[in-house]
Amino acid sequence: MKRRGVLKVGAALAVSPLSFSGEARACDGHGNWETLPPEKAPEKAAVCERLVARIGRNHGHAFTIVAADVLAGVDKTYDLTGTSGHPHTVTVTAADFKRIGAGQIVRLASSREGGHIHRLFLECAPAVDPPERVNACEIEVAGKDEHEFVIPDAHVKAKVERTYDIQGLAGHVHSVTITAADFEDLLRGKQVKLPSSRGTDGHNHLVFIRYPRKG
Repeated sequence: MKRRGVLKVGAALAVSPLSFSGEARACDGHGNWETLPPEKAPEKAAVCERLVARIGRNHGHAFTIVAADVLAGVDKTYDLTGTSGHPHTVTVTAADFKRIGAGQIVRLASSREGGHIHRLFLECAPAVDPPERVNACEIEVAGKDEHEFVIPDAHVKAKVERTYDIQGLAGHVHSVTITAADFEDLLRGKQVKLPSSRGTDGHNHLVFIRYPRKG
């Protein structure tokens, strides 16, 4: 482009109001303009209304951690002593906080004191638990590994086969499958006894479930 043409373009830009049609345009330096693909809108940050912090096999320890710590997102070490007669600590890393803020469950182990540790569970949750987070059943998982899971009322009444992750506070995973026939038995007031999947070391757990009749 000749210098005079450049000046004319410059004058037009100076006196014309800018308008954005949602499209980005670029000039290649020769007076040719092309439309660029629209930029993605930034994703909204997850909101952590309530932080669930639990200690397995607890005997007076306290885990004082707040949702603001998730927002800060920096490594932080917590004293878990509470009213117990011995200390434990745990460090939650920036990466852990990022996972929590993204809606994931984070499981950690405390420091070892007095020959034992505690399993810790962290999760962001809504200010008030929605129905899908409320357990409609009485559930007992045999053993001392602190496995647990939630069966919402809607799942029982739907009577559709489902597989549940029952890890809970434990340091290893198991699942359990409840069939449509099992849900039928629960609705009839029967207790259902089911085996979990086997862990990597070959063990499993018996799971006992009852659906309390209302009224």
